[in-house]
Amino acid sequence: MTSNLYSKKTVVVAKSDRADYTTIAEAIKNAQPETIILVKPGIYRESIVIDKSLEILGDGKVSDIVIEATNLNCILMQTDYAIVRGLTLRECTVGVCVPKGQLILENCDMTAYDCGIVICDSKANPIIRRCCIHDGQGNGIQIQDNGQGVIEDCDIYGNTYSGVKIDKGGNPMIRRCRIYDGKQTGIWITDNGLGTLEDCDIYGNTYPGVFIDTGGNPTVRNCRIYDGKQTGIWITDNGLGTLEDCDIYGNTAPGVFIDTGSNPTIRHCRIYDGKQIGIAIQDNGLGTLEDCDIYGNTASGVDISKGSNPTIHRCRIYDGKQIGILIQDNGLGTLEDCDIYGNTAPGVFIDTGGNPTVRRCRIYDGKSFGILIIDNGLGTLEDCDIYGNTYEEVVISEASNPTIRNCRIYDGKGYGIWIKDNGLGTLEDCDIYGNTYRGVDIDKASNPTLRRCRIYDDKQNGIWITDNGLGTLEDCDIYGNTYSAVQIDKGSNPTLRRCRIYDGKSFGIGITDNGLGTLEDCDIYGNTSLGVSIDKGSNPTLRRCRIYDGKSFGIGITDNGLGTLEDCDIYANTSLGVQINNNSNPTLRRCRIENHPFPGIQIEEGCNPLFRRCILRSNRPFYLGIAGILSLSIALPVAIAGGLVITPTIALALAVIGFVFYKLRKNRFNKQYIIEIISLTLVLGANLGYTFLLSFNIYSFLASLITGWAWQSRLFKPLFKQSKLVSKYQLNRSL
Repeated sequence: MTSNLYSKKTVVVAKSDRADYTTIAEAIKNAQPETIILVKPGIYRESIVIDKSLEILGDGKVSDIVIEATNLNCILMQTDYAIVRGLTLRECTVGVCVPKGQLILENCDMTAYDCGIVICDSKANPIIRRCCIHDGQGNGIQIQDNGQGVIEDCDIYGNTYSGVKIDKGGNPMIRRCRIYDGKQTGIWITDNGLGTLEDCDIYGNTYPGVFIDTGGNPTVRNCRIYDGKQTGIWITDNGLGTLEDCDIYGNTAPGVFIDTGSNPTIRHCRIYDGKQIGIAIQDNGLGTLEDCDIYGNTASGVDISKGSNPTIHRCRIYDGKQIGILIQDNGLGTLEDCDIYGNTAPGVFIDTGGNPTVRRCRIYDGKSFGILIIDNGLGTLEDCDIYGNTYEEVVISEASNPTIRNCRIYDGKGYGIWIKDNGLGTLEDCDIYGNTYRGVDIDKASNPTLRRCRIYDDKQNGIWITDNGLGTLEDCDIYGNTYSAVQIDKGSNPTLRRCRIYDGKSFGIGITDNGLGTLEDCDIYGNTSLGVSIDKGSNPTLRRCRIYDGKSFGIGITDNGLGTLEDCDIYANTSLGVQINNNSNPTLRRCRIENHPFPGIQIEEGCNPLFRRCILRSNRPFYLGIAGILSLSIALPVAIAGGLVITPTIALALAVIGFVFYKLRKNRFNKQYIIEIISLTLVLGANLGYTFLLSFNIYSFLASLITGWAWQSRLFKPLFKQSKLVSKYQLNRSL
């Protein structure tokens, strides 16, 4: 029976006498090219070879039109062009084998022993649409030997081996397909296989959703790889590949795993909510990640280990349930312009020799440390902002030795930087400020180097060096901190050179509990409490330092304090230049103690300091002005008693008092002392004036005597004390 319904010759195959043929093979054998073969429902137990341009179309429900070819191929393509549509292929070795030509295969259902569809040879370029390739005992689709093809809108599921295998130069286009519930890999690209996958869903497979190895180099775009029972994407054995705009989530093992020299490019992807690591790169893995979001994973967002060296640009790694980025076991890597925030464990964790480069990144608002570097960790951090983390912003310990340059470490809820347990490290040109506790804490024999850093406005100490801590600080600015700008204690022995320590709300430098340390060429000024405090057996060395303009003593040495000061300038502090008490025995050589209220220095009995070639120049009271106040206060009672005009006398007295107050403040005498001296002078003058008026009165005489004693004690006794000190300690004096 023939028909010309489609302006082509049509023949019918059916299991009835009314059909043109009862087998498809017989119809093909007798058909002319361009013939349409309509296949009616039935089970056709045969193997078909298409060797001419034909259309083989199922005419009925797909599940009712079945081809079975036990131990053979159901369909073998052996022509340049053909169409097959609407058939079920089963009980065969291979469902469809395409070694050549363009076969258009549509709306078919395939289950095969070895492989649902095989595309092999560079001459093969089929188009496969809306097919189901499922539950086979081998691969779902295999593209090999430079085979090509387009696979669109297909369901590939439940196969024993890979849902799709691309190898040996195979290069298909796979669009809008669903590859799922396979018993092994979803898609395997191997042995220099290529291919483009777009808008596919790959999920629920037992092995990796996508597996790329031995030079495989596919492009994967806008795909969703999720809920796998193992890795989402595994790239190994020098695998390559480009992943763009993909969602990789909910997989049991790492979302992406890159190892053994593999070097993929991953752009604009979202890797999230995995049950393990987001991206794992190990065993010398490489790779470039750009503009990706990596978040909500159960283990680390990114794990780099065993010599791996990826490049990560402009990524966001956040809200992980553990570490943001872990670099360990000699892992390397370059991270640039990334945001790492809100992770439960450290934002960046470097250990066991990890040595990444981190540039222009922001590590913030984590629930633990900002950056933790332990166990001989290395690394270079440049131009990063590290802030607002719950624990310390940066921790360096266990002989770790990173380099941190041009970073801003601020507003942390713990220390800014904590260097402990023999930690090392070099910090250069960093700003460390506004942290809740110390800006920098160095302890337990740690020995970092800080150069040209600014440590300021922290809510406790600027720098605390404790428990035998060491360290070298050079050309740093340490200012505006709430507690001591620098605190050295418990045997610690740092070196500070050319630093500026100023405008602190407490001590400039506090050295206590047997603290040591060497300070050279430093400026210590404008601090609210002592410029330098040395106590409890501490023994630092200060050379060529300038301690000035403090709001209290310049240097206070107490409680068995020691110390050596050489070639220092101590001047213009509000109180004494140097105070030594409680059995303290420092050594001062070639120091200049200038421009303080006399006596300039104070040394308590029982102390035995050593001064060598030191100069003491203290400010004396304004004796002429005080004498003027005394004269006017004597004259005032006399003027009142004589009925003279007293207003000019009072006005003159007030003018003199104001001028004297100004001069004493200029000479750095504190307000309390000035008010006390002026008050005593006024009382003494008034008593003397009344004594003069009353000739002799025992009461006014006694009042004058007592007031005069107090007055001279406050005004002249410090001068006598200074003279005694100058004589005893052989100081050069200029009054």
